[in-house]
Amino acid sequence: MTTVAMEEYELMKDSKYRLYVAAVDKALKNFDYTSEWADLISALGKLNKVLLSYTKFPVIPRRIKISKRLAQCMHPALPSGVHLKALETYDIIFRCMGTNRLACELFIYSAGLFPLMSHAAMNIRPTLLTIYETHFVPLRERLRPALSGFLSGILPGLDTGTDHFDRTNQLLENVCEGVEPPYFYTCIWQCVANNSPVRLPAISYVLAHYSRKLSMEDQLFLMGNDIGLMVSGLCAAVQDSSVLVQRSALDLLMVCFPMQNKQLLYADMVRLVTAALSTILRRDMSLNRRLYSWLLETDPSVSLLQVDNSDTGNNHTPKHQSVAYDLLNDALKIILKKCSTEIPLDVKPYRLLTSLFDKPQIGPVILDSVLYDVFRTLYLSCLHQQRHRSSSVRCVSFNGDLTSLKNEDGALSKQFVTKHCQELMKNANLLFNTLQSYYIWSYIEKLYVDAVRNIKNCKFRDKCHINEIGTGPPYVLEICILTDFLLDIIPIESYTESTSNILPSLFTKIVSALRSNIAELNDHEITQSLQLCTRILSKIQPVALPQSKKIETETVEEGMS
Repeated sequence: MTTVAMEEYELMKDSKYRLYVAAVDKALKNFDYTSEWADLISALGKLNKVLLSYTKFPVIPRRIKISKRLAQCMHPALPSGVHLKALETYDIIFRCMGTNRLACELFIYSAGLFPLMSHAAMNIRPTLLTIYETHFVPLRERLRPALSGFLSGILPGLDTGTDHFDRTNQLLENVCEGVEPPYFYTCIWQCVANNSPVRLPAISYVLAHYSRKLSMEDQLFLMGNDIGLMVSGLCAAVQDSSVLVQRSALDLLMVCFPMQNKQLLYADMVRLVTAALSTILRRDMSLNRRLYSWLLETDPSVSLLQVDNSDTGNNHTPKHQSVAYDLLNDALKIILKKCSTEIPLDVKPYRLLTSLFDKPQIGPVILDSVLYDVFRTLYLSCLHQQRHRSSSVRCVSFNGDLTSLKNEDGALSKQFVTKHCQELMKNANLLFNTLQSYYIWSYIEKLYVDAVRNIKNCKFRDKCHINEIGTGPPYVLEICILTDFLLDIIPIESYTESTSNILPSLFTKIVSALRSNIAELNDHEITQSLQLCTRILSKIQPVALPQSKKIETETVEEGMS
């Protein structure tokens, strides 16, 4: 039996306390007969009268039932008069209990009190703040168990420009001092991570209390005691549905956690960059300006166009930007890997990449290290869809023959891609169209030549499959599969230059690499490479010669005869 229960048990021996219990029961019965809000005010008034008559008893009888009735009176649909009367009841109860007992029974009353601020009328908020200032601030570290809920209840009142803003801010500062800043900010980040409505005021509060005169190393308490929780909160904030929340989160990242910060691990920064890249899809200039300013560590007040023009032709990459490019590469690979197994097909990463490749400071730098993983993602996405669809069909049509359940979808079907992956191919080609028409095929040339040169370093040379995203440059057999796949999905016929110059160049480079390294390649690699050459030749269309060229050719032939 708890101390409070023992104390109440002893008090029940007192006849006056028993009268107190009976009076409370009688007052609570009035709530059973309420039909409109005026009845609630009357019932609360009678309960208050009883409580005021027995203030000498610190143990409130029937406190669970009282707390439930008070919580019901805090319903958003009820008028402010009911809320005000209920707050009066809370104040009486807390004054009767005292600080020590309130610390023990805070969980009983918090369920009704904490949610009020978010929907309270303006004339209610000062009274609510008075209760918090009078009864909750003195709890100091004893408020810790309820601090997350308390902050979720207080932060909605942190509206800039309102009459009670300064008072709410001062209340939070007093609570922060009482529970100690590291613990306070840990709960702030917990609210940011789990409670969308309070993200904006919570991040605004952190930004307002960050001193630009000091380094982040001198303000580590702002990160709380759990860095992982803070990172999760920031990831949730930059992916929030509200543009205002996303802006504030990006502002905080720019100020507190630049690319070269020493407080976060590389893995934490990758998580943040991965989450922040989703803001590009909103096509909001204010978000893009903040995101690129954070990634490139430029002044957010300078327009993106000015930054791009100023760096045109400058090949020097500062150290902090080099870190940003590494983070971008890893973040994009995480995004691509995730979307390669999505059902239904996810085309957002291709739209995101289209925007990034259009950015002169980013696209040319990350293109070569990301493009082969884009090829892999396309292939694996289609293959995953094919396997999912095939498994569904086999399960439906299973007739008891176990051989019908064998995996027959190891290779990607061209017909399946054409029929079921049209939207994916459309977005992929929009991405490829941002590049020069020759670039993809010259890129494949380079991949193949490098793979052949480094063939001795390849461990799994006989496995004819596509590796996972992020496993490094593709090997020879993988390049053959991917190139064959790209020949199907990229509309080569629409580019006359591709069939007249680019594909013949690709064919020549592959044959040349084969001849130069024939001794290093195994039979399977040679066979697949030759099959790819045959496929490339089938895509090359004869080019009609101009009339003058025809006459010259005929003249030469006649002379030879």
